[in-house]
Amino acid sequence: MQILQNIKFQYHIKEINDLVSGNKHKELSENLISLYSKDAKMFFKIIKHFYHQLIEIRSTENIFINNLVLVNSFMSDDQKIVSNFFDFYFTKVNFKKFLIDNFSTKIAEVSQSIDFSSKLSVDDMINNSIIFQMMMSFKNMEKILFLHNDFVFFSTEQKLNFCHSGQVKCFFHIVDHPYQVYSRLKKINNGDKNISQNIMFNLDNSTHVVSHNDVSIEIMKKGWTVHSNSWCDPNVINSMRGIFIKKEDFKLNPEETYANLILHLRQSGEEIPLDYKLIDQYIEDQPYNDTSDEIEELSNNEKKFIQRNCTDLNEDLIFDF
Repeated sequence: MQILQNIKFQYHIKEINDLVSGNKHKELSENLISLYSKDAKMFFKIIKHFYHQLIEIRSTENIFINNLVLVNSFMSDDQKIVSNFFDFYFTKVNFKKFLIDNFSTKIAEVSQSIDFSSKLSVDDMINNSIIFQMMMSFKNMEKILFLHNDFVFFSTEQKLNFCHSGQVKCFFHIVDHPYQVYSRLKKINNGDKNISQNIMFNLDNSTHVVSHNDVSIEIMKKGWTVHSNSWCDPNVINSMRGIFIKKEDFKLNPEETYANLILHLRQSGEEIPLDYKLIDQYIEDQPYNDTSDEIEELSNNEKKFIQRNCTDLNEDLIFDF
């Protein structure tokens, strides 16, 4: 059995190598789609083998499936502000080719499908994140996947990035005021300042572990400042077609803020109508009412601690301290 698998592997290596060296990108894409549908495990091995060559391809023929939309935030609950609106809006305008899910859930599904591991470490994610995303894209080719994501954007010298511009159609990053984030963490942790400060700024450099379908995943989230900077970095914004939204804007200027979500999708290539009447209906029927915004007064020491840990914040993220 192993001999047969090795023969198949060498056959696909030669086939893909000929297509890559011949710049036959359309045929390459078709070949990869066919391979994935027939043998996901072999697909993973082949992509792993050609990883650096594939991510360097610049062509009008995208070898990736450009169908991932990331909805990012440091506080996971904030992602629902965007996805709940999309769910309502897409249903009303009869935009059917969407699926809202969790990034980690999809990663777990991919890992199970190829018997990769029941425990995905940070190193596993760094080394395979783009490949895992390629597989979830191929599995859902007819859909736009809107994925709740907690991961920080990472990039290594070996060009192992969190995601690839050929896969990600665009992203939305919701960022809350650091005082609000800290206050919410205090509520969650029964007022414990030490635990809340540690979680917010990842003082012990720990990872957060989640489980989906018997697969545990180490989420590299980092602290609030690093997490926010990673997704609001101009290079990431430009290459991944991202926008960041201050959470308070959903409350202070909801019509324009929700409209900008739809406009960003339109600018990213999706033909979704912009209907202000629908947006106003959503605002009226489901008014912004996040009780987590009702924060208790922070002490001066708490405020100073937060400010010290936000000194390196991206200049585009201007908050009134």
